[in-house]
Amino acid sequence: MPKKEKITASVLWAFSLIYLYGCLRLKLGTLNNPGPGFIPALVGILLLLCTGTYLYKAFKGKRSEKETTEKSTEREVNYQIVFGIVGSIIFYPFLLGYLKFLVATLITVFLMLVLLRFKTLTFSFLTAIGITVISFVIFARLLGVVLPSGILEELIFQVGY
Repeated sequence: MPKKEKITASVLWAFSLIYLYGCLRLKLGTLNNPGPGFIPALVGILLLLCTGTYLYKAFKGKRSEKETTEKSTEREVNYQIVFGIVGSIIFYPFLLGYLKFLVATLITVFLMLVLLRFKTLTFSFLTAIGITVISFVIFARLLGVVLPSGILEELIFQVGY
């Protein structure tokens, strides 16, 4: 494997270790009463496993002919997509303050899907709605996370009570 991939794999694995260490310093809690570090620790463990696998493949793995051919053809970076996604991530917290969780998340996810050219506009919009609602249900309802709430969030949160 090329030297750049080995360096990238090593840096990602080191980042995973640092991230997991930081998460384990938080209170984990239990399955019934998760603490603030519970979900980040799970993500850290999965991140460490994924980067560990990549690290192993970078140093020990052998490529198939197809992978070698695909890697040898250079891909051109589309900076419009990169800057659009980075911009979306940067402006998302500001949108949360004004538009609250549901609308801000819907707009941000939809914009990212459009930038990534994810199927059709209609399918992207429906996917964004699904991701937004599922995120709201998981975090606000199941985990009890306090999210920026407006009229829509309060209406949905009161459904079922």
